[in-house]
Amino acid sequence: MRKLPTVAPGQLGFSTAKELAFKSAEDGVLLRGWLVPSTGSRAIVLVHGINSHAWDGHAPEVVRAYVDAGFHVLHIFCI
Repeated sequence: MRKLPTVAPGQLGFSTAKELAFKSAEDGVLLRGWLVPSTGSRAIVLVHGINSHAWDGHAPEVVRAYVDAGFHVLHIFCI
């Protein structure tokens, strides 16, 4: 069974994060996630493992490292 996130980005110091939801272009699967903006012009998409959720393990540190490096991060938390 998939685990739902128990912590919101704001609780981890990502106060500018915005929740997004959209359907994939290919097959219409609903994707939900948080967009964590940075000051740069590049972006990256992070997707958790099947038995995980958005902020398991080292995810907050990974998101913070990318944001600090100038990447906007779209962190998918629900498929």
